[in-house]
Amino acid sequence: MATGLSEDSTLLRKLTIQLEETNALLRVLVKTSLDSVGGQTSEKVALLSQLGFRPSEIARILGTTPNAVAIQLHRLRKTGKTLGEKETKEEPNQRD
Repeated sequence: MATGLSEDSTLLRKLTIQLEETNALLRVLVKTSLDSVGGQTSEKVALLSQLGFRPSEIARILGTTPNAVAIQLHRLRKTGKTLGEKETKEEPNQRD
């Protein structure tokens, strides 16, 4: 039985190392993506949301509060703005 625990412990250590390496890679990828977006917080929020991060996680990454992120996400959804789109004024409909 001691051998089984030893094997479990070794497997757990290996999995922990793989998880830490994956997390490190993810942090680099997210940082690179955020740097490519530029300075717009709303675009960073949109990108992180599209990547599947929750508001609390986005807040931690961007150094803000979950409530501020939730408000930003609400505004983005309300305007229909997604990553990479610019807000534009619509021309009024002209009827002939």
